[in-house]
Amino acid sequence: MFRLVGSTAKRTSGAVNSVVSTPAGLLVSRIVASAAAIVTSPMIARSTGADGRGLIAAAMTVLMIVPIALALGLPWAVRRRCALSLDGRDLVVRSAQVLSLAMLVPAVVIGLVLNATLLSALPNAAKVWLLVGLALTPLIISRNCLYSLLVVQNRFRALFLATVSQPLTNVILILILFVSGSLNIASAIATTTTSILVSYILTSSIDDSKKFGKLVSLRSLLRESLASAGAQISEIASYRLNQLVLLPFIGSAALGNYAVAVNIALAPAPVGQAIGTATFRESANLDTIGKKEIAARTLNASVSIGFCAMLGILAVTPWAVPFFFGSEFRAAVMAAQILGIGLIFVVANYTLTSNMIAQGLNLRASFAQYIGFVVGLLAVIGFGVAFGLTGAAVGSVVGFATTSLASSVLLKVNISAWMPRWSGLVNSIRILRGKA
Repeated sequence: MFRLVGSTAKRTSGAVNSVVSTPAGLLVSRIVASAAAIVTSPMIARSTGADGRGLIAAAMTVLMIVPIALALGLPWAVRRRCALSLDGRDLVVRSAQVLSLAMLVPAVVIGLVLNATLLSALPNAAKVWLLVGLALTPLIISRNCLYSLLVVQNRFRALFLATVSQPLTNVILILILFVSGSLNIASAIATTTTSILVSYILTSSIDDSKKFGKLVSLRSLLRESLASAGAQISEIASYRLNQLVLLPFIGSAALGNYAVAVNIALAPAPVGQAIGTATFRESANLDTIGKKEIAARTLNASVSIGFCAMLGILAVTPWAVPFFFGSEFRAAVMAAQILGIGLIFVVANYTLTSNMIAQGLNLRASFAQYIGFVVGLLAVIGFGVAFGLTGAAVGSVVGFATTSLASSVLLKVNISAWMPRWSGLVNSIRILRGKA
């Protein structure tokens, strides 16, 4: 019996290792992160209520968006430079880490301003933890640049370990606080800040590049990153900033429901990130015809698997929301289903943006993301004020679709690539398995 158990455990371990050592590991790591959010959300919601959940969602949005905004597209620039040539990877990474240090002061200043305005309702302890988290911005930028290096090196297993460290650490800490009855707004923010630091330490230990040495031209690297900044900033803002902007318009209770809806509906979105990341290096090095072909192929793969994910979200949300979060969050069901329809666009947008950046169309990627963000923000506020939680969800989907339309036009992708197909679903699986 013990031999059987040992043999089964060994086979299972081998299977898991083989999966995370391929591009599918990118998807698994994103699923772990999404699952972590779904696991912790009910504990946070039950401990802090809808109002507290809304304030925490707003604070988490700040901790997510500010470091990405202040990175100014640096991780994208590192990824493309290393994709074109790995020879100078150490110089590129070191230079990016030097540039990231300049973002410490702006991050803290932004935190102080937000604590005095939009987030003034946070308890004082929570405000302190938020500032500590924002002070880690240079480390977050450096860590994300290291992620980009691991991607183009095809070190998927190392990337998996690095990316799951933060959500898993956060789940463990939240669980401990929940069981001990110590989970509140301040401690929830503290767990995120602590998990960020843990993930940076682990990622740095995995990185095999030389820590000291010569640098590339900082001005040249900064110029290249700024061209991609719009795409990266607007992308994350389109999916998360509305949770901060909506606070004064619909209130913290409704925002708590909206945060729950987003966590559930967009949980499968990482499949788009995984497909785009897995094909980034290939897309960067193809000729003109090849670049057009891979853009259409990966888009169809994303749309096809995104369509399947959308059907799953529409099926599970009516019972999953009240079961996991309680009847207090039943209002999130309709919003989650509306956002579930928008999931197709979110999955596709990750792939479209990745292809544009890989192919050197940085400004086009930024424009597409900007226009989607602006239209979406206006729609979220307008529909949110008029129709509350449901209107905000509709507004978000309008923004997602606008980005998809603009990206498709600028990348010159044929509309037929937007038709879900069985062949597209098969291709998405092949890409994730590293067989495409």
